[in-house]
Order: sequence, then C-alpha cells, then structure tokens
Amino acid sequence: MPFKRDIQSEKPIASIPINKVGIRNVVRSIDFIRNDIKFSVNAEIEAYISLPGAQRGIHMSRTAESIEEVINNAAFEPASSFEEFCLRIVSLLLQEHEYTTHAEVEMNGVLFLKRKTTDRDQAQKSYNINSKAIANRNKEGDVTRFVYVGAQAEGITACPCAKEMSVEYSRELIKSRNKKLSDEEIDEILNVIPIASHNQRATGKIVIGSEITNGSDQLVDILDLVDVIENSMSGKIQSILKRPDEAELVRITHLNPRFVEDVVREAAKILSSPKFSQLADHCSINISADTQESIHHHDAYAELTTTMKKLRDKFE
Repeated sequence: MPFKRDIQSEKPIASIPINKVGIRNVVRSIDFIRNDIKFSVNAEIEAYISLPGAQRGIHMSRTAESIEEVINNAAFEPASSFEEFCLRIVSLLLQEHEYTTHAEVEMNGVLFLKRKTTDRDQAQKSYNINSKAIANRNKEGDVTRFVYVGAQAEGITACPCAKEMSVEYSRELIKSRNKKLSDEEIDEILNVIPIASHNQRATGKIVIGSEITNGSDQLVDILDLVDVIENSMSGKIQSILKRPDEAELVRITHLNPRFVEDVVREAAKILSSPKFSQLADHCSINISADTQESIHHHDAYAELTTTMKKLRDKFE
C-alpha cells in the first residue's frame, strides 16, 4: 500500500538549515582495480547532505540506496581507485536529493599488501587508507567537486640527538683508553661502527586534495603515498626478520637518524619530485608524523599543511 504523505518534505519545527544530515558506520567490502590488480578493502562509509531550512528531513533511504547502487554497479564497471567510489556516491547523492546543494562522502578502510621483508621473504602489511569527496551545487545547477585521498603507514625513527651524544661519549672514551689514535682515526672508527640511540615506532600520514573536473580523474596512487611515508622514515618495520636481517635493519636505522620533523620534511621533498608531476600546483597537501617515544611518557608530533606549488618552489 503506497503512502501519500511525505513527512520529510513538510515544514520543520523551525526553519533552520542543517549543514550535514546522513548516515554513518556503514561497513562494506570495496574492490578496485589498478594495473589489472584487484584490491579489496573493508571500508567504513559516511554519507551526508545539507538540508534546507524549509524542509523537515532528508529522505534517508535514498542515501543508503545510493551507496549500495554504486557498490553493486562496480561489479560491472570497476572503479580504478578508492576515491572513485566516493566521487560516484557523492554525485548520485546530488541526483537523488534534488533539494540539497551540498553532499559529502568519506570512506576509511584497511588495505593489505604483500611487501618484501627481505630478499627471501614477503609478508602482508596493513595500511589505513581514506578518501573524502565533496560536491556543491549552485543556483544554476553547476556542480563543483573536490576529492581528498590519504594513506597512513608505519616505520622506525632513531633520535639524531641521542645518537650524537653517544658519538661524543664514545669519542671521549676511546681517547681516554688509547692515546695513540688521532682524532681523524677515531672519527673513522666511529663512522663504521653502529652507534646507539633510542628509536621508536613512527606513524606517517599524507592527505592530498584537489578540485576534480572529471569523474574518473585519479589524484594520486595510494600505493605511491605508502612508499613516500615509508621512505621518509629512518627504517622500515618488517613482519619477518631473521637475526642477520634484524641486525641489518637496526644498523641502517641508526645510520639514518631522524626527528619527527625530519620525517615530515623528507616526505614533502619526495612529493616534490618528478614522480608526482601529475599533481597540479593547486593541490592541497597535509603531511603528519607521530612517534611513540621510547624514553618519554609523551609522543612527538609534527604536521605540515601546504600546496604542491609551494613544495616545488622550495625544492626546485
């Protein structure tokens, strides 16, 4: 039996516009295909629209149906990226909610990749990925869309300050016990032997945003962002390590000590390289790093917000 009364379209208690109304905590399995490789992500989805002051409520079922329709249609028309799902859903939300001028969708998920741990071994590693799409419709019906894509990965940092203090202590210790060695010979010794420092697990995150003019445009490959984060650290965390591999990882990490600030700046420098030339100058960039300090009760944190143009100008 059809219902004649559309309660959502009736006058509200007060004619106050609402910025965001929608649904959240929708968990679905998302598949996308890049370079003929299928990636599966368990994603948590949020979807919202704005509500005019003259309308009592949104048609909530249309929002849920939009999510399901995009996911189901992907079986016939696969998405090439995680963020493409957000763009597809946000476009459908504007279509299904003719009374709204703003829609946004956010997806967060965990991506599992097989990564080399050594020349002999490989193991799965998990990475948190996220994407957000925003669509705004003006009075003439023109739509502008923005998309944000991000990745989070872990690594190791060794403290440069603590290492330098260890170097100074070792230099004085060698001098006191062997008067025959010159300063140059002592420096040569200290340059080849591992020097102690405190190290910690670090988490890095990069989020890139831009206006999108084509629904199939891809801002950046999430896998490339993962590589940028891991390569900005002192060392890479591994799931499988035999004793020789563990010794090598510790040695490499302490040869490349970095503050949390160094991690953020190194990631920025990598992003400015020709590898990311497809990113427009106006793209927004947010890079952050968080280290779980091993000798302090607190964590250390650094964050950089900039644009691709500013990064290119700085490192050109």
